[in-house]
Amino acid sequence: MRRARSCEVQGCDTRGVGTSDGHRSVSALIRALATRPGDVVADAFRLEMRAAYWDAQDLPAALAIGFAAVDRCLSEAARSDGHVALARRVEAKGFLYDIASFTWPGWDEPGIAVDPCQARLGFDAAIANLELAVELHKDALPMARAHWMLGAHRLAAGSAAEAESSFGMAEEFAERAGSIVDAALARAFGALARLVGGREHAEDALESALADLAELPEGDMYVEQVATARRVLAR
Repeated sequence: MRRARSCEVQGCDTRGVGTSDGHRSVSALIRALATRPGDVVADAFRLEMRAAYWDAQDLPAALAIGFAAVDRCLSEAARSDGHVALARRVEAKGFLYDIASFTWPGWDEPGIAVDPCQARLGFDAAIANLELAVELHKDALPMARAHWMLGAHRLAAGSAAEAESSFGMAEEFAERAGSIVDAALARAFGALARLVGGREHAEDALESALADLAELPEGDMYVEQVATARRVLAR
């Protein structure tokens, strides 16, 4: 997947962005964001969430902001109907995807350390993101990426067989969407899942998938993405 850049969290550290009294700072920020009108509040939350992750490299703050945004969007959806309810649910799905992405250790993002609690939260977010994609009848490409994200978290959690199944679904939806890159990347990660799971001939399948991926535009970047995930997860 190409990563987008300014594109109750219980038992986890929730320090804020660059302050010694971070919890209060992030709480104050969330309260301020919550006062924004419903038609612009998601953009405001998203901007702060991504700034916390990409600029401050503060994953706990990014998660606190992200989950607050999900709660705000879904609460407003429950109080609304028609296109407003739909829009808020779509926005909630976007935040869930970002939460899942930010908590996947396979990126090996410099300055970001994902602890087991955060990884579990991200796994749950990936599940909820896929559930919302189904409920909202999303098109084939968002469905492909929702399955890919769940597969990525299953792989990180050590559930190689389930990850392989998710990547297979991602490949199927990507082909339906006509996205050659997404299909090839899903195929490569499916092969990586088979390798992690100790499946026979998995190394050959992965080499073949990576060769196909390398032939695509920006293929080297995607090959490196798979290689990074293998280094981090296939230990």
